[in-house]
Parts: sequence; C-alpha cells; structure tokens
Amino acid sequence: MSKGENLRFTLLGAALLTGLAAFGETPGDGEIEEVIVVGQRAMLQSAIARQKESDVIKSVITRDAIGQFPDQNVAESVRRLPGVNVLNDQGEGRFIAVRGLDPSLNSASINGTRIPSPESDTRSVALDVIASELVESIEIIKMITPDMDADTIGAAIRINTTSALDADPFVTVKAEQSYNDLNDEYSPKGSIDFAYPLSDNLAVSGGLSYAEREFSTDNVEPDGWDISDTGIVYADTVEYRDYDVLRERTGASLSLDYQPSDSTTLYARLIYSLFDDTEERRRLTIELDEQPASGSATTASFLSDDGTIAVERESKDRFESQEIASYQFGGSTEIEAWELDYSIVYSRAEEHEHRTEDPTNFVAEFEDPGNLAITFDYADMELPRYAVTAGTAAFLDPTSYEFDKLELVNGKAEDEEWAFQFDASRQITLDNGDLELKLGAKFRQRTKEFDLLLQVYDGFSGNYTLADVAGAQSYGLTSINPLTDLSRVRAFNAANFASFEINQADTDFESNIEDFTVDEDITAGYVMVRYETGPLMIVGGVRVEKTENDIQANLTEYVEEGGVYNGVVLADDTVFVTPNDFSKSYTDALPSASLRYDWSEDVLLRAGFFK
Repeated sequence: MSKGENLRFTLLGAALLTGLAAFGETPGDGEIEEVIVVGQRAMLQSAIARQKESDVIKSVITRDAIGQFPDQNVAESVRRLPGVNVLNDQGEGRFIAVRGLDPSLNSASINGTRIPSPESDTRSVALDVIASELVESIEIIKMITPDMDADTIGAAIRINTTSALDADPFVTVKAEQSYNDLNDEYSPKGSIDFAYPLSDNLAVSGGLSYAEREFSTDNVEPDGWDISDTGIVYADTVEYRDYDVLRERTGASLSLDYQPSDSTTLYARLIYSLFDDTEERRRLTIELDEQPASGSATTASFLSDDGTIAVERESKDRFESQEIASYQFGGSTEIEAWELDYSIVYSRAEEHEHRTEDPTNFVAEFEDPGNLAITFDYADMELPRYAVTAGTAAFLDPTSYEFDKLELVNGKAEDEEWAFQFDASRQITLDNGDLELKLGAKFRQRTKEFDLLLQVYDGFSGNYTLADVAGAQSYGLTSINPLTDLSRVRAFNAANFASFEINQADTDFESNIEDFTVDEDITAGYVMVRYETGPLMIVGGVRVEKTENDIQANLTEYVEEGGVYNGVVLADDTVFVTPNDFSKSYTDALPSASLRYDWSEDVLLRAGFFK
C-alpha cells in the first residue's frame, strides 16, 4: 500500500425483507415468495435504456451504479461517464468539465431546480458539497432544448432524487470506513434512504447521510520554470507543502408525492447539504532572485552571492463552510388534451470562511556572499529535492525566521434564487406520425453577494520568530524543518494579538475590492415541437430570454505615499473607495434543433445544435 493510500471497508445493507417487515409487507407464514437478484449488467442496461430513449444527447448514471463505488460526492460519481472530466482538490472530485470546456460553462440542477453557486468567484457549482447517497440518478445533458434554461454552453448537469410514487417500498442502509496511513486516521461514512407509501395516493421518500474524512497529503510545487543563459533548466520558486484536512458532509432529502385525482399529481421536495472543510497547511517556500550559478542536466545550484535567496516558512489555518438548500413545490394536471406542469422553487447557497489565519508567515532573506548555497536535484521531476551546501546552521535555525505577515479572513458569499415555471403540452396524432406541442414561461429572480473582511498585519511590536511556535515535521517526502506547530501558532497569535501592527491601507484595499451585489431577473418563454415518424424523431423550437441586471460594487483605488489624488499629495498609503451601481438589460432569441434516427436496433444516429 502506497503512502497516503486510502483503504475502504464497506458494509451495505439493502435490507429488503427487514424493510418490508417494517412496512407491513412481509409475506405470510414466514415464507419468501420471490427473491430477485439484480446484477451490474441490469443496472447498466437501465442507464443505457434512458440514454437511448432520450430525445437529446445525454449520459446517465443511476443510483445502483453509484452505489457500487465508494464515491465521496456527486462529482466523483460522474467521472466514469464518457466526455466528462472531474477536477480534483486534495484527491476528491470537485468541479465537472464536459467535453473539455470550463466548468463555469455548465449548469447544475436538482430535480430540475437550478443550484446556486456558494462560491463568490465563479458561477459553477462545486458538486463535492452534495453527497452521492441522496441521488437517484445523474444526467449529463449535452444538447439543450427550448424548455431548458439557456445559460449553458458545456452541459446541463441534472441531479434527480427519488420520487416516492415511482418506487417500491424500501430501506437502504450503508456504512463505510476509510483509512489514511499518512495520519493513521479512520474516517466514517453512513447513510439511510427510504421510500414508503402512506396511502394509495400519498407517499414519502428521503434520506440522510453523514461523512467525515480526515487525511493528510504531502506535495511539491515548483514554479517559474526557465532556462539560464548557460542552458540550465530551473524553477525560480519551489514549495514543499504539508496538508492536514478534515472534511465533513451532512446531507438530507425529503419528498412528498400526492395524487388527489387521476389527473393531478402534486409534490414537495427538499434537499439540504452542508460541507465543512478545515484545512491546515505548513509550507516551506524557497524563492530565487537570480539564475543558477552552476548546474547540470538535472541539477541547479544557487548562491546568495548572486542575489537574494528568500526562505519562507508559513502556516495556513482555514475553516470554510458551504451550504446548499432547495425547496420545491409543484405538480402536474391533465385537462382534456393538455398536460400542465407548474412549480415554485426557492434555492439558497452560502459559503462562509471564518476563523481563518492564512497565512502566518516567517521569512529569512539570505542576501550576502556566503550566507547560503542551495542545490536542487530534478532527476525525479515528481519529487525535486534540495540540499543546502553552505549556511546550513542559519537555514535550520528557527530564530533566523522573523514574523513577516498575518492575514485574518472573514468572507461570506450568498446566492439565492426564486423561480416560477409553467409548462403546457399536448399530443397531436397525424396521419404520418405523432406531434407534441409544448410551450411555457419561466421567471427567475436571483441575488448574489459577497462581503470580505481581510485584515493584514505586517508588523509586530516585539520579537516574534519561528522559534516561538516551532514544531515537529510530519512531512514524509524530504526534510523541511524547521516548521511551525499550528496549535502553538494559534495560541501565540491569540495571546499576543494586541502586539500585531495592522497595515490599514492593505486591509482597506483587500476588504473592498472584491465586495459586490448582483441582482438578476430572467423572464423566459418558449415554443417547442417534437415530431416522430417511424425511425425519425425531431425536436425543435425557440426560447426567448430577457435578462435584467443591477450590479453594485466598489471602485477601489490604492494610492501610495507621495502620490497625488484630486490634487492633494498624500503623506501615507491611502485607499479610496467609491461605490458603483449600474444596470444592463438584453434580450436573446435562442433557437435549437435535435434529430434522432433509429438506424437499427443497436444503432442510433443523433445530430443537433443549440444557441
């Protein structure tokens, strides 16, 4: 087993008989009337059948297939689908890229309801927030039709939860444990899912899940690759990073389905996800001002005689919480030849980073001749190593590293949306085929805002060196001592907080430049037809969307000491903040068409375009 590899032990109880007994469905006299064993081939066939029957190009993965793998979240569950690439963070799937396009060009929804983005700097949704245990199926829709939101270029990622009216009674219990040998920690994970008919026309389904993952990772990140005048390949910055991470996911879903009559079905659906991410990092960074003094095909040697060699040793102590909730109410009613669908949805996402000290940084600058000589060995590009050949005592002395900077972060992003949708469709039988006419309207009202307080402290009234907070190394790739001890850093910073000197200009700049509020209203209407004759099926139509934005942010100007602002010479670094507010409105007509031809029982041909 390689270092840091996770071992997983899974106990899956699809306790069918126990569940049926709980629902009063056990066959009489203790006899088992029928046992059905469903293999992986049947699971795959179910997903493939959905793809074949679809009007558009899409890939599908179902609950059964998801349950066969120890996926941490929804993003990891779809990595096995064709044309899908998953961007990882600390070994876990996070963002989904489809056909090589940026994740921000995708849209994500739960039960047809858009998922707002909890992060401030992107419109894409990091799907590691959502536990895979709450999902009935995941669809990657690569061809957009007029009845879908049009703000998608890559794909529409649709997450579906269980509908109680469509499911037989069941209870599924799953327990799992993983082990990380870098930190010798076990991490538990468990879930329960159920569906139960309360009466002939009322059913409930839902689930709960909890996962905790505690792990460590060691990595090396060289940057600034270049070639010296003498032909030596080198990196001007090399970072050795030691991570300790604790991630907790809590998820819940609940669906009520009610059929008051043969022509009407109503539903209420809730899904909630909470993701807490605690990341602790210790880092050694070596920054090189000048080209190497000597080297070979796989080495580069640097001397402080030629220029400054800055060595930074820092700690990162970050806590971030992401929350997504969606509440959906709606139904479907048949009136003569028409089928009417209607819904009202409220969705909310939030990301709150607080209790964060990132970084607490200590620096030693070796700039005089003979102070430091260091050689990097790039023979193994996955693990560039270094050796100090002169100045070892000062390089390893924690008192050489003086306090440089402390940043305290408190940032909160919120994204909420109300959506109202109405669709009407009817079937028309023609002499040479079947025609479906569908039309509808949707109104979305969305507000996204971000408020950041970032306090920058770059002075200390006293003596604060790495020696005050030094700790032992747990990094396993090479020696990067001396390092900080995070518990000692927290304690020292808290006990001596009054001694830190704030950089007010940097604080004002960083705390204002990223703040914003955006209000967005989208009014949409569409007309779509679906025509099927023999082996040919055509879907086409047009969607018209009017978008209105009101945007509030800050013009943030940093003027250095001695600079001139409005004719006044400034005695100190000063930040000027001017609130901005502007609006914009635009309307788009967005046609699309899709064609499917059943060439044979095993071959389908598809083509299409959308704007």
